[in-house]
Amino acid sequence: MAADVLVKSRRASVDRRNFGRRQTVWHAWIYVSGRPRMACLVRNISAGGALLECDVPVWMGHELRLVIEPYDIDVACDVRHKGLHGLGVQFQAMLDHPAVRSPDRPNTAALPQSTRPGASAVRRR
Repeated sequence: MAADVLVKSRRASVDRRNFGRRQTVWHAWIYVSGRPRMACLVRNISAGGALLECDVPVWMGHELRLVIEPYDIDVACDVRHKGLHGLGVQFQAMLDHPAVRSPDRPNTAALPQSTRPGASAVRRR
C-alpha cells in the first residue's frame, strides 16, 4: 500500500511538472549579476519556467536572467533545480509570449545562423 502511494505521488509530480511545456532547441543566454554571460540551450519552456541545458558552474546562484534574443524574451528566473548538465528555472512572472503558447511556435532550425547566440559555445549531444 505504501509503495502504491509513493508511485502515485511521483507520477503526479512528473505529470504536473511537464504539463504545458513545449519541447524546444532554442539558443539563449544566462546572465548572473557580476559574472560573464553563459550560453545555454532551452530544452523545454512553459509560461512558468524552463529547462536549460548548460554546464553549471559552482558559482551559479539562485537568481538569473534568461535572454532568448531571436524571440525577444528577457525574463527573471529563480533556479529550482541544478543538475550536472543543466538548470530547471521558474520565471518570477508568468511568461505570456506567442513563441511559448503557440502550437505553431517558431523552430530554431529556421533561424539564420547569425541570430543563434553561442551556437558554437554549447555542447551538443
